[in-house]
Amino acid sequence: MRGNLRIVYRNLLITIIIAGILIIPSILAALTSSNQGNIEVNITKIENLDPANANSSLNYTITINMSFDNVTTNVSNLTLIEGYPSQVIFTSSEPAPLAGTNNTFILGNFTFNTSVVVNITVFVNNISNGTVINNTANITYQNSSGEIIFNLSVIEGTTVITQPVRNLSNITVVKNDNPDPANRNGQLNYTIEVNSTGDGPAFNVTVNDTFPAEVVFDSS
Repeated sequence: MRGNLRIVYRNLLITIIIAGILIIPSILAALTSSNQGNIEVNITKIENLDPANANSSLNYTITINMSFDNVTTNVSNLTLIEGYPSQVIFTSSEPAPLAGTNNTFILGNFTFNTSVVVNITVFVNNISNGTVINNTANITYQNSSGEIIFNLSVIEGTTVITQPVRNLSNITVVKNDNPDPANRNGQLNYTIEVNSTGDGPAFNVTVNDTFPAEVVFDSS
């Protein structure tokens, strides 16, 4: 590998915290830059959520910029290889990866001041709360002779949180009368339906029915 590698910045943190509570998850970015002769290469990698939720999707956006001092300069066979953490499953990407793989992206040839964006979606498995998963983006490219002149990597870490099980109950009550309109000196029936639609139990559920003064309770 030739050229001087310099890390420009890492972990650009954007958060909104109110009363000690995280309101908006942070978005972190990692950027690596390198000069190779008259070519400057920049890789920026951003995840859409950090912390990310277990059992949910996580998106990575990788942007590659190349600047040349000479308009006749070009690089060939630019290739991006993703190193996914073992705790995630590849879901989709734009553009699509090389056939038979889910992490190799053949991005082609670059000419004067060119950029490309790769969007990748993965599914985060149900892992322990607070686990940090690291994703690596690595690019290589060749000169006009087909020689790989260097490779460049950037690593992005994401903290995964596990949402607590709420086990909340949700009680609904529906009341119907029959007949309506009702007859004077006749019988009127009320049907009360109580449903629990939450994901947790409801204890000591009680229904209090208040009768109008114009009726007399008969049976239930």
